[in-house]
Amino acid sequence: MERAVRSGEQLTVQMEADVEHLSEVVVTGYAVQSAQVGNSAYLSSPPTPKVKVPTVILESNINLKSKATDFEFSIKGRQTVLSQPEKKSIDMLTYELDASYQYICYPRYDKHAFLFAYVPDWEDFNLLPGEVNLFYEGVYKGKTLLDTYAPTDTLEVSMGVDKSIKVEIEDLVTAEDQQAQPKRKRKFDWQYDIVNLKDQRVEIRVRDQLPVSYSKQISVELLEKSSGTFNKSNGFVSWVMTLAPKERYTKRLAYRVDYAKNVQVRFN
Repeated sequence: MERAVRSGEQLTVQMEADVEHLSEVVVTGYAVQSAQVGNSAYLSSPPTPKVKVPTVILESNINLKSKATDFEFSIKGRQTVLSQPEKKSIDMLTYELDASYQYICYPRYDKHAFLFAYVPDWEDFNLLPGEVNLFYEGVYKGKTLLDTYAPTDTLEVSMGVDKSIKVEIEDLVTAEDQQAQPKRKRKFDWQYDIVNLKDQRVEIRVRDQLPVSYSKQISVELLEKSSGTFNKSNGFVSWVMTLAPKERYTKRLAYRVDYAKNVQVRFN
């Protein structure tokens, strides 16, 4: 029915709901360089560090078509999407990827140990960059970012903090020691205690950094690094350790800064 409406006139219209559901909707997805929401990363418990080429496809619901600048994902068959406010998720592709694991800690800045997963040969799987839901040992851990723009052959995935790895730091230089030092010399001496409270072996990388001087009037001398690896160009000192369950490691880093009388140096 049609009816002319005069200017300023108010109408009350009642509409009847259609009882039929929207069905047989064909959905096509395009892989472009924008972030994709709704990805999920399922990673199992950290095994003994071992790298394999990931080739297992557990489930595939798509037809993949490669184009000049992107990929087209077409979902196979027809899907039923009910007329409801809730979102409907459709699993497109499921991979099982082998990964190696390592904890990383910078104790002078943050005493937490962060777990990272490293997935080799990831370029073969057309993974999309963006936010992903992270499940670890079958438990939802939150969200992380999947960065597939980095030109590396190994994909790095942050798994978050693991409180079962304890890292403590102690400043071994006392106030008396500092007062006894000659003027224009400053010593730093740190001790790190790393404890594995898990029931399995873990690998952890602990890092710290010496200041790097680009002036002839300031010199930095490394005094102790407890068998760590020292990179003179950037000042980084690294220790890579494999800790058995309940095992504790102690490492030490000491260095001295000497500077000329007319140079002002501010220490944090």
